[in-house]
Amino acid sequence: MDALRMFKICCTIWTLIMLRTGVDSVQIKSPRAVFHLVREKYFIKQVGRPAELSKIGLHDMVQDDNIIEGENKLSDLNDELQVTKTSRRQADEGNDTVAFYVVLSASAIGLGNGQTIPFDQTIVDNKGFDPLFHAFVCPVNGVYMFRSALMSEANSHIETEVVKEGSPIFRMYSSGIKTNFHYDQGFNAGITNCEKGQRVWVRVNGNLGTSVRAEGFTTFSGYLLWKTPASVNSINVAFHSYLSRNINDLGKGHTIPFDQVLLNEHQGYDNITQHAFTCPVNGVYMFQSSIMSSFGVIEAEIVKDADQFVRVYASANGLSNDQHDQGFNAGIVRCNKNQKVWVRVSQGTSILQYLFSTFSGYLMWELEEASTIAGITGREINVNNTHVAFNSYLSNGATGLGKEQAIPFDMTPLNEGNRFDNGFYTFLCPVNGIYVFQSAVMVNVSHVETEIVKDRIPIARMYAGVNNQGGISHFDQGFNSGIVNCNHNERVWVRTGNQSSSTVDHRKTTTFSGFLLKKF
Repeated sequence: MDALRMFKICCTIWTLIMLRTGVDSVQIKSPRAVFHLVREKYFIKQVGRPAELSKIGLHDMVQDDNIIEGENKLSDLNDELQVTKTSRRQADEGNDTVAFYVVLSASAIGLGNGQTIPFDQTIVDNKGFDPLFHAFVCPVNGVYMFRSALMSEANSHIETEVVKEGSPIFRMYSSGIKTNFHYDQGFNAGITNCEKGQRVWVRVNGNLGTSVRAEGFTTFSGYLLWKTPASVNSINVAFHSYLSRNINDLGKGHTIPFDQVLLNEHQGYDNITQHAFTCPVNGVYMFQSSIMSSFGVIEAEIVKDADQFVRVYASANGLSNDQHDQGFNAGIVRCNKNQKVWVRVSQGTSILQYLFSTFSGYLMWELEEASTIAGITGREINVNNTHVAFNSYLSNGATGLGKEQAIPFDMTPLNEGNRFDNGFYTFLCPVNGIYVFQSAVMVNVSHVETEIVKDRIPIARMYAGVNNQGGISHFDQGFNSGIVNCNHNERVWVRTGNQSSSTVDHRKTTTFSGFLLKKF
């Protein structure tokens, strides 16, 4: 061993023992932990791969990326930290990541009832999508998230549905007939079990339309939340609910009673009395909801202990099947154990069922609660560098926007990993990996197209156009989501598109969020 190497080792041991400070955010609690840290830092070839390390020493310290990059699992630290179980997201799950994202290369016309939407352009396919039959084939038993955006061609109306082996999971709606600007966008999402070999696809529902628009407005994506049967060391929390009936007597502040459950892992959702989800552990969660208007306006908000974090809007006159509207929004939020999340009405009285109106969510990862460590007492901590997520919105309406101008998302209530810059309204990918991004846009004047872009290349597009029928100006909301490979320090943001109003609305109806799904 050369003198310089020996000097470095001695300095490391002396610093750690005398000062007990952390290296790379590692908290040292005993001399034994010092020995193991030095061993792994300087003698890793003598002990094999990180996954083969003994539990001696790991019991006394929180590891950095040089020791265990995969599981990042803490011991009890003499009951000073709450033990973290395996993350629900896939960022640490080795080669088990399953994700896909497909779009149309050209608008599809002449479609009939039950016909598959021919998604033929693959952006991401990490196992599972069949381009010949335009369907996703579940490669493993598991719980999956599926999402789809729909945009009808000009002055037309169409309904689609995501189906598993022919059974509908959720539905999307789009009607350009009801707007002054000829287009409309619908979106929906769902969480469901899927067995290996089962097929999931998007098809036309009914005979009310025959064409869908491409250009990144109509999309289909999905990803595996966890394999089943799940590991005994994992915490699996997810639910998907929907309405069993149309409702016409809602009022401001009323909870929307999503009373049917497709999936309820960990039994956190109460579909009988409260129609609310109770967070079973401290963690970072994603929640999402779609609402379908029947008569007039329906505006709703997803709330956590009565505090709203995203809003959803839909407006139509309901005089015919081509006069409804669908709104959607999603948000990522911290939720403490026993806090409740539900969807309540802001305005309006009527909402449609038929799998158009849904509410779902899942635990992305559990947060650890520090109790006695100096300097972080009482705060929740995130020690895993693969736990990256953000949620942003506009604090005020944006006006005077030009073509391809960034939407100024200046409020960031959640920024795990600190990679969203609300000065430049841009997310900077911290590591090479697969990421999920999503955005809602709302206007109250004219119409707007926005797009999620990665280093100026569009990932997904959103559209909103108001309905001025009868001289009354209504709002409109569009939503889309995409999955993309992103390299270290590549930038992702939302900007205006080609056809645009200069104004975008706020009040947590225009949002932008995303997270790391899998680190390469």
